[in-house]
Amino acid sequence: MKKNIVNLLFAAIILVGSSCQKDAPLENDLTTKSPEENWLGTNLDSKFADSQKEVAAYLFSTNEVLKVVTTPNVKKVHFVLGYDESTITIKMLGTTDKGSELIAINSEILKDASYIQKLDQFKTASFNKNGVKTDLLRAHLYSPQVAYNGINEWHKKLNAAKDLEGVTSYDGKRIQRFIIEVEIINEIVRKGDVANVGLFLGLNDKGKVTTYFMGMDLNNTVKQRFTSKGATVVSEVYDGGRPCPPFGTNDVLINQ
Repeated sequence: MKKNIVNLLFAAIILVGSSCQKDAPLENDLTTKSPEENWLGTNLDSKFADSQKEVAAYLFSTNEVLKVVTTPNVKKVHFVLGYDESTITIKMLGTTDKGSELIAINSEILKDASYIQKLDQFKTASFNKNGVKTDLLRAHLYSPQVAYNGINEWHKKLNAAKDLEGVTSYDGKRIQRFIIEVEIINEIVRKGDVANVGLFLGLNDKGKVTTYFMGMDLNNTVKQRFTSKGATVVSEVYDGGRPCPPFGTNDVLINQ
């Protein structure tokens, strides 16, 4: 009898021991924060500025974007900010009107610190809203000159490495995403010979970070055309909708 009890106790010890070993966390099984969490917690210091000023744009493949804009019930597109290797990352979400995520794609970072020089044609590009299909498109269509100035001002901030916290926040709350109607992205991606939707960061008239969207070709050049008189007409430049915060996911879209 005593022998049976000892055997049962020994078996129980082995069982309990093996169970604890199974449940114990492994040293390599460390919980890491998401890029979005890293963005909210990181210090926007000179190391960040040095890395970020190498970024020209964020490229979303046309083939991938088409999957987003054609997904049933996608009404809005969210561009979510993250942080990795001292650089902002951005992914695109297709959501319902109420912000429920239906599909997500990642961007490719185009690095070229001198890319702003390739946008020089923006300074003199012609611009008008005649023939623009809808009020929504007209509301978000931006002058190339305004876009150029905004992008240039953002890079000046990065070069100075000052007030980066201020320009990326509203009332002390860091911008987490930008939200725009799916019709805007659909309009860009369905233009002929657009290989990527390019997202450029810049500063708006409030001195806060915003986004500008443009169609780009296979050589990562912003799409453009020429009038019969030889004037450059940049393919449409659209602003990035509303920043969140301060706006919520269900607020009415306005120009930012």
